[in-house]
Amino acid sequence: PAYSQSKLANLLFAKELAKRLEGTGVTSYSLHPGFVRSNLMRHTMPTMVQPAVDRFARYQWGMIEPWEGTQISLSCTLAPPERLENGAYYAQNNSPAEYKKGGATAETTATLALEEADDMEVAAKLWDLSVKLVGL
Repeated sequence: PAYSQSKLANLLFAKELAKRLEGTGVTSYSLHPGFVRSNLMRHTMPTMVQPAVDRFARYQWGMIEPWEGTQISLSCTLAPPERLENGAYYAQNNSPAEYKKGGATAETTATLALEEADDMEVAAKLWDLSVKLVGL
């Protein structure tokens, strides 16, 4: 639950930031790069099984290379702001199996992640708690 809660917090925070910065020319998005191959595995399982799991993840689960995972970040960064929805969630793909080589464009992947991610009251509470926790 902690991982999914942290992802929901990212969605809510991006929406609240977009609301607070409305009219300033600054935009906010939450992004999901896809199932990206990284070194995180070395901290979560025994060394002797890592090569097998890595191969399985790449070929069976559609794990992508780091350069491929950067595509959605680059697309959101480089796209004209008027082509994107401020505060929206953009995903590299909806699931690893649907990933297509060549990357995705932010304009075509705006997705509503969860109903909870649209709760602006919770987003404001998260913002206020975050401000308090960091001492601003």
